[in-house]
Amino acid sequence: ELISGASGTATGANVQASTEVGEAVPNANSLQSGTVWYEWTAKGTSTATFDTLGSTFDTVVAIYTGASVDALTEVASNDDDLGNEPQSSVSFAATKDTTYYIAVGGVFATGSITLNWDQTLQLDVVSSSVGGPVDAITIDSSGDYAGTTDYNADAIADGTAINLNASVEADPLGFRFVSWTLNGTEQALGLRTLDFNISEDSTAVANYIALWSLAVGSDPGGAGTVQIISSGLFDGDMPYITSEIDHGTAIN
Repeated sequence: ELISGASGTATGANVQASTEVGEAVPNANSLQSGTVWYEWTAKGTSTATFDTLGSTFDTVVAIYTGASVDALTEVASNDDDLGNEPQSSVSFAATKDTTYYIAVGGVFATGSITLNWDQTLQLDVVSSSVGGPVDAITIDSSGDYAGTTDYNADAIADGTAINLNASVEADPLGFRFVSWTLNGTEQALGLRTLDFNISEDSTAVANYIALWSLAVGSDPGGAGTVQIISSGLFDGDMPYITSEIDHGTAIN
């Protein structure tokens, strides 16, 4: 059965279930039988936990990677979770986008299966330009971050509300905010806020463009005309000085 998401619960039963030819035998208990298999792809690179709390029989749970049932590598397994016997619980270091196979079986027992899983997630918030900071970050109302450095948080619960706010201009002036990019997808141009519920390891980039200054003068002095395409026309005595010109602006 295919299961998905960084956290969730699946139900089933191993009544009339059997083991397949060449099926892996878990290190936790080689007497496991009547297995039901689940397929899950990690949403982050962090610890994932699977347990069978709520099942009605003595369970064994095992985590594997591999291409076929007779060519699996065990990642972790557990028979009796201390304090929750005869149910099982196992935690392991999962890698984002890696597919894992979870076998739930019994020790000479059958019944209803409840399989629970949970994985915490990570968030990176960065600026595309040195000097282009993020003003404030609110994570599920748990606090604000303000400053000019990049932000990193881990152990965020699946589904947590994330609220990001980017400054219009960097401090000191020299950069103008353009857009957010979330996990490689650019968001609406000019929208400073970025709100989403985290469901995988995520990277949010505050995109800024550099602003430049132009000084035009004559030696030893004099007058002339300076035209900046799409930015206006100056006609008068030099020197001429302007700032906050977008990168790539044509100057004539």
